[in-house]
Amino acid sequence: NGEIKTRYPKDWKIATAAYIIDCDNYIVADSFGTICFNMDKYFEKTTDYGTVFDIDYNQNTNEIITAHEFHVANLWKLNDSKLENIKCYKGYTSRVWGAKFLPIGPITYGEDGCIHLLDESETIFHLHRIKNITAFDSIGDEVVTSGQDGLIKQFKQ
Repeated sequence: NGEIKTRYPKDWKIATAAYIIDCDNYIVADSFGTICFNMDKYFEKTTDYGTVFDIDYNQNTNEIITAHEFHVANLWKLNDSKLENIKCYKGYTSRVWGAKFLPIGPITYGEDGCIHLLDESETIFHLHRIKNITAFDSIGDEVVTSGQDGLIKQFKQ
């Protein structure tokens, strides 16, 4: 007997990414770049970077990382119910499919077949020679990817 709650954001187009913090608090993004939050109260932030493909939230630092259609990733800080952009990473040659916080730091992956470590070094790891990382998972600092090249790559920094 599970309970189903219906949420009605202001103007969602197509929901494309979500992160559930707990039963009552969540972050959802849409195909027009709007990031919506329900964390004690509802608020939203609109970006100019196209569809948000992925969201991850770091509860220890209260930071959010987002992956976008228009070749960028954004690191955000959540302060008093508003979202402040800490840094916009623009060095991508193609769409950014995913973004995750790992113990080594935030990372992104996408259509370029690379893992981008978003620390001070901003190191790029070329994992798949043909574009597109199609699946990603991690445990601690260990990452496993698969790509359109038909290979599975295991990576540890």
